[in-house]
Amino acid sequence: MRLHQYQDGNKIAGLSRGKIVSEDIYDVVLALLEKRGIVPGDSEQDKLNYRYLDAGHVDSLGLHQFILEIEDQFGFSLSSEESQSDDFRTLGGLIRIIETHL
Repeated sequence: MRLHQYQDGNKIAGLSRGKIVSEDIYDVVLALLEKRGIVPGDSEQDKLNYRYLDAGHVDSLGLHQFILEIEDQFGFSLSSEESQSDDFRTLGGLIRIIETHL
C-alpha cells in the first residue's frame, strides 16, 4: 500500500481526505482483502472484477469485521443498502461506493 503525506493533517490510512484518488482507494481495499488471502487475478482489471463475497474470500463471520475496517479506514459508515448491493460484491464496485462518500 502506498502511503501519501499531505500537509492538511487529515489522514485516512496514510491518505488525506480530499486528495484520495481511485488508485489510493484500490490499494487500501486490496490490502484489506489480502489480509484474508491472496486476491486472484493476472491483471488489475481481473482484481477489480473479483467477486470476493461469492468466492468466500470474506465469509459471513468476517463480513462485519471487513465492513468495520472499511469504515475505519475511510471515515464513514456504509448503509445496509450499500453493503447488500451487487456493487459491494466486487472490488471495483466497492471502490465506487467508497468514492461516493469521499
